[in-house]
Amino acid sequence: MTQFDRIWSFLAKGSRPIPAIVLVAVATTLWFFAEREGDKVMTGDAQAGVAELWPDARYNRDAEMISSKFALGVDILNVIAEAGPSACTTSYPAMELIDRFAWHMRNVEGVEQVMTLPIAAKLVYAGYNEGNARWRTLPRDGDSLRLATQSFETDSGLLNSDCSAMSIMMFLSDHKATTIDRIVAAVKQFREANSAYDVNFQWSVTRRSQPLPQKRAKSGIPMPSICALLLATSV
Repeated sequence: MTQFDRIWSFLAKGSRPIPAIVLVAVATTLWFFAEREGDKVMTGDAQAGVAELWPDARYNRDAEMISSKFALGVDILNVIAEAGPSACTTSYPAMELIDRFAWHMRNVEGVEQVMTLPIAAKLVYAGYNEGNARWRTLPRDGDSLRLATQSFETDSGLLNSDCSAMSIMMFLSDHKATTIDRIVAAVKQFREANSAYDVNFQWSVTRRSQPLPQKRAKSGIPMPSICALLLATSV
């Protein structure tokens, strides 16, 4: 009898009535605990810095220094604001809503800085008016709004080619699970409170926002679908 024959002989014992009942009972118990504890799995890391590196690694020390000394962070989460074509030049309500969303996220703990097209447009518009802080606002007139946004290209990362999608970049103090969950809840709260407007806020996929679509997808899949998928995989 070869080594593989011994292995298969041992595995074949699991097909007998009593061992099979024990295996099914153990599998059912593990399934119960996995179902009960699965939603408690953290999205993100349990500590600051990159988990793949040592806590005293140069990158982690530099990231901690930047986050503590400057109103900026090395971790970025992107949210995409979807609106109509040419929204940044023809739709003041859409731009104003994105600006309010940025203000809302700046007040969330863990968000160091937010950069959006409306924020940059307000700085440009003030620059056209001698840098007066009283002009640091979004113009309601379409021509003035076009003037304030015409210098921004797609390579800035703030908008797409027809300005129907605008990026909201949030610089975080860290990427801990608690920080990410807090930001996800704040985005969801704002989106639900402003669902009547014609602007849709969706998560983008970046290095730190990759777990977010996965978490949302996992929470939205019904349990029968998961069971059917596992059954098909096992078969």
